[in-house]
Amino acid sequence: MGVFEQLGMSLVNLYFDKRCGITMGIASAGAGAGTITFPPFANYLFEEYGYQGTCFILSAVALNGIIAGAVIITPEAALQLTQTPYTPTPNSNISKKTQMMI
Repeated sequence: MGVFEQLGMSLVNLYFDKRCGITMGIASAGAGAGTITFPPFANYLFEEYGYQGTCFILSAVALNGIIAGAVIITPEAALQLTQTPYTPTPNSNISKKTQMMI
């Protein structure tokens, strides 16, 4: 279910230019709330429906998340996400690690 968190972060970053930090914080809080509530929910499903029923229900939830992600993001936005090159800033940790490896 971690795919939903990444989808949410990508959408927040794509659609919010102004106050992006606040919206990322809200999205992160939602991901944390989902992480806390998911195990009891899965346990309840397992007790009520057994292993096969739980797998079926959770796969249906995941499929709905994939469909929602496909509907929410536009083709232009998907191209923007895939074609934007990553350029690290001089002060970023990634560029320091790369320099240390060289």
